[in-house]
Order: sequence, then C-alpha cells, then structure tokens
Amino acid sequence: FATGGVTDTSGRLIAEQLSKRLGQQVIVDNKPGASGNIGTQMVATAEPDGYTLLLGFDGTMVINPHVFPKVGFDTAKDFARRLGYTTLDNGDFGLTLVLGGGEVRLIEHVAAYATFANGGYKTNPLSILRVEDNRGDILLEEKSGKGERVIEEKIAALISSVLNDDGARAFAFGSLGILTLKDRPVAAKTGTTQNYKDAWTVGYTPSIAAGVWVGNS
Repeated sequence: FATGGVTDTSGRLIAEQLSKRLGQQVIVDNKPGASGNIGTQMVATAEPDGYTLLLGFDGTMVINPHVFPKVGFDTAKDFARRLGYTTLDNGDFGLTLVLGGGEVRLIEHVAAYATFANGGYKTNPLSILRVEDNRGDILLEEKSGKGERVIEEKIAALISSVLNDDGARAFAFGSLGILTLKDRPVAAKTGTTQNYKDAWTVGYTPSIAAGVWVGNS
C-alpha cells in the first residue's frame, strides 16, 4: 500500500493504540506494490504465531485473486484447508468455488461443519472409537480431545445463527419443516449440482453433525 496513503496512515494510528493497550511495541511494516498483493502474501505465508496482522481492504481479498494471474495467496482455499478439506488444492476455481465448482468428500464436508458446532474447534474424524473383546474389556479406545481452534468462537456462532434461521429457509422447506427439531437448534445447508444430478444436506446440532448425499456419481 502506498506510503502515506490511507491504509498506511490508518495502520500506524492503530498500531499506536495497540501498543498502549498491549504494553509492548507494535511494528508497522508497509509493503507497497501490486495493489496490496505483496503485503498480503507476506502475511498469508507468515508463521501462524498470532503476532502478524494484516490491514488491507476487501479488494485485496475478494477481487485481486480473480484479476491477477498469480497473487501468492488464495483466501478461500486457505480457509477450506484450515477446516480440513484436501481436494481443492490443485484446482483453479475462482468465484465458481462458492457455487460448487470444486468436489469435496462427504466425510470432510461433515467434519468442517462439525467445527462450527464445536465453537470453532476442528477435530479429525475417527472411524473406530473403541474395540472391546467378548468379556467387555477395552482393547483400544480413541479420544479426539478438544481439537484445534481454527475459527473464533464468535464467528462460529454467527455462522450457526445464519444456518439455523428457520424463517430464512421457510420459502423452500416451510416453517418448522424437516430441518428443525422441537427441543434444540438445527443448523443445516442443502445444495444441488447442475440439472439436480446430486443433492447434499449437511447439518448439525450442538452435539452431533451429519451429512447425506444422494445422486448419480
């Protein structure tokens, strides 16, 4: 971003206040050029230590990846990778990704939604939780633990609030329809591929996440 520009000046003003709040110096390292791509790439590839912050604008994140042939970062793919998706790294999807342009595995899709149910903590799927012998003695037991935080709790709660808004989906499923339960909130998302060849439903309550796929592979 240009030296002395709005972003540069705002960053230095914010850093000054952060230094006072945190009781330690906050350093501003302005990396101008390429419409913000240089600085954004530097932050995107930095160590996830919690100390490196980016101050930019929405165009850098939303527009630049689709205007420049190589920007060095892809916020959508990076976020999907944090949630556990492994099938999107090699494709160049652009804006079509949000419309189903990339293929995903059902188990990874459900695990990603479970992250929202867990308040932002991601846990790896386990196929076998426990093995017992004929006497009931436990031979093997797996415990996933709390998991790794990949989303802030407030963000996870906001997404869950959007997905369990029954009024927003009433036009398609009717009020208090099949995607609701009487005694607990249900967050759910449905989707179809071109010509309704495939149909997905993925959802979760505070205690369980589930996904269903039907169609012609």
